[in-house]
Amino acid sequence: MRKNSGFVAVAAVLIVLAGGLYYFYSVNIRKPDQESSQIAELIFRYPNASLWIVDTKGGFCFYFDKNCKPNAKIIFETDDPWPGIYNYYKSYLTSGGWQSNSLILTSLPGSIVFTDGASCKIEISPTSSGIINKSQHNRYKIGINCAA
Repeated sequence: MRKNSGFVAVAAVLIVLAGGLYYFYSVNIRKPDQESSQIAELIFRYPNASLWIVDTKGGFCFYFDKNCKPNAKIIFETDDPWPGIYNYYKSYLTSGGWQSNSLILTSLPGSIVFTDGASCKIEISPTSSGIINKSQHNRYKIGINCAA
């Protein structure tokens, strides 16, 4: 009888712990606003992308941080280097009405930021080299945030 009560106590502690973690997770995960998610779904897939992941699930924000606004994001991989990505999206987004103050002076910036003139922002940047992510492709991130 004593062996069973020990097992029940351990099981009860694990269930309470799992419930607490689930509650903590559900209270602190926030989704991107609807406009950010819609823009993420509408951005053209880079023509040479071998991987294209649209993530509108959200991110971790502490419950007490009311100003935390998670991005909708797109992760993609391609063999193309950053200058090609930079020029493609600068041309594509500016023709769609987005504005960027990005200037190439002596070298290509590490990211490019676009705004719609209101509350939306798109930031595109390389994320890591193939050595770090164990891929033979270049990896890039597009973050979209329309939270005012």
